[in-house]
Amino acid sequence: MRTLFWRDMLIVGTMVNLYASLVAMLMVAQGVAAQWALLVHLAPLPYNIFLLSAVWRSHQSRLPATLAATAWLVAVTIL
Repeated sequence: MRTLFWRDMLIVGTMVNLYASLVAMLMVAQGVAAQWALLVHLAPLPYNIFLLSAVWRSHQSRLPATLAATAWLVAVTIL
């Protein structure tokens, strides 16, 4: 659970989302159509949902971890 939550979700998942968001912002700055930038920004969403479901389904998962994982998904999707 520690590896899944801390390394996979919070570190790797956040880096993937930050990279996608940065590329999307660069696309907007370069004049690319907004729908393409939005598509790039939301591209990691299936991976994020997979990570969230893995935390939820883990036998070692506790309520604080599931709440933090859900908050993480909301945060990286919006930001």
